[in-house]
Amino acid sequence: MRKLVSVILFFCLFFLGLPAQEKDTLRLQSPFVHTLGGQAACFPLGGDKLDQLLATRWHSYWSYEFAYQTSPERDSAYSESYGYPLVGVGFSYLNNRSLRYLNNSHFSDFYSLYLHFERPFVRLSRFKLSYMLQFGGAYTKDLYNPFTNPYNYTVGNHLMVYVGTGLRMDFKISRHFSAGLQAQFFHHSNGKTAMPNGGMDEVSAGAFLRYSVSEQRFQRMNTGKERLYKKGFQWDLFLIGGVKVFEAEWLARNETVDDPAQKRSRFQLNPRLGFSADVLYRYAFRNASGLCMDFLYTWGANDLRAWEDEIHVEHDYPVSPISVGLGVMHELRYSNFSITVCAGVYLFNRLGWTENPTRFYQKLGVRYYFPKLGNTFVGWGVKAYQLSRADYMELSLGIRLG
Repeated sequence: MRKLVSVILFFCLFFLGLPAQEKDTLRLQSPFVHTLGGQAACFPLGGDKLDQLLATRWHSYWSYEFAYQTSPERDSAYSESYGYPLVGVGFSYLNNRSLRYLNNSHFSDFYSLYLHFERPFVRLSRFKLSYMLQFGGAYTKDLYNPFTNPYNYTVGNHLMVYVGTGLRMDFKISRHFSAGLQAQFFHHSNGKTAMPNGGMDEVSAGAFLRYSVSEQRFQRMNTGKERLYKKGFQWDLFLIGGVKVFEAEWLARNETVDDPAQKRSRFQLNPRLGFSADVLYRYAFRNASGLCMDFLYTWGANDLRAWEDEIHVEHDYPVSPISVGLGVMHELRYSNFSITVCAGVYLFNRLGWTENPTRFYQKLGVRYYFPKLGNTFVGWGVKAYQLSRADYMELSLGIRLG
């Protein structure tokens, strides 16, 4: 079902790349907006694993966002190019306690904290249609346990990754208030920092109420902000690193074990460290495309080989901790922030069949640049394979040249 995540994110990135209406601008005094959302129709997606756990699938989801409304008077050409979006932070609460459970297993509630980006692509005098993107983290209390929570294959760590996207229809009902409907897709998972790593995908629908500190007024005008950028090649050099749990250890210590007393709920964390290089050609104000190359070393390769031997995985090559990949990459800029996507192929990868059963991989990440520090940047992302399975969460620290 996580393949649905890739499809939805593709369309969101497509809409991000669309040009905004140049003459749609916004005038307001205070830039802050509060949004309270409630979604009673929230439905977890999944197959056999959730069928063993859930007797019902409908529950509720609540969210609050505190956002900054960009405007022509205060903000850059980036804001104008995206149609003056809302940017801010949000908090959400997923009410898992209202679900009915089976087989002496359960979820506890999910609490998420995230960055929020909301861009209008249809704007009339009282009506607005927007899409939103959300990236952040989440916390939950109860995890997989072979005795007390044996069928909770979704959550193996208290801390999780949160990714959300959706649509909002916003109708202005007074000077400061607006209300509307929203539909959303969101995902929680461990990012392979623990096992089990089933994750949870959900779709939801509901309503929201929005309060703007100052009245928002729309005018037809063209600000004519200069979109200055340097066209040409740019180089990125950066260190990458993270940790992951090997799936083979989970299979050897749980899936192939019948006695709960012999099963485990904690697994070995294996560090990964390497470096990467990108060469991109910036051909538009917000867009750059090119090639990316990764070199990665993973500790624990010998342990992985032993666990794969336990579950009778046949090898026709020696296991190696080294992997090298080459891919095509696209970067989408918003001021000092950027979203990066990469689709690659391994030139060399012999870590183990259970870790990478295919030669292809995908990466999705966010970066923040520090222009006053020589264009250094920090980044966070997820590397996956088969469009649906997390490999590991990746932190990066680098510098842009050119």
